[in-house]
Parts: sequence; structure tokens; C-alpha cells
Amino acid sequence: MLEFLAENWGNLLVGALLSAAVVFSVIKLKKDGEKKSCCSDCSKCTGCTSDKKRQ
Repeated sequence: MLEFLAENWGNLLVGALLSAAVVFSVIKLKKDGEKKSCCSDCSKCTGCTSDKKRQ
């Protein structure tokens, strides 16, 4: 087992980094999608957290 890890540590590291990038991208896309549910007319928006609504 240690032999396998010693021979393939580079591949395992790259795979772990790619997996982390995919997970963080999915989380960011999900958060961005939640923010975009607001319409462009902030005076009629009920879920807007923007400072434009207060103007």
C-alpha cells in the first residue's frame, strides 16, 4: 500500500486538487444562483439585500 502511494503521490495530489476545485465551483454557482433570484427593479423586490433598495 505504501509502495502504491509513493509511486502515485503526484497523481493523487492532482486528483484531490481537481476534486476540491469542482466542489468549490459547485458551491459558488449555487450561492450565485440564490442571489440572482432578485429582479432588476429593486423597488418591487422583496428579497433584495442590495443597498439600492434603500435609496
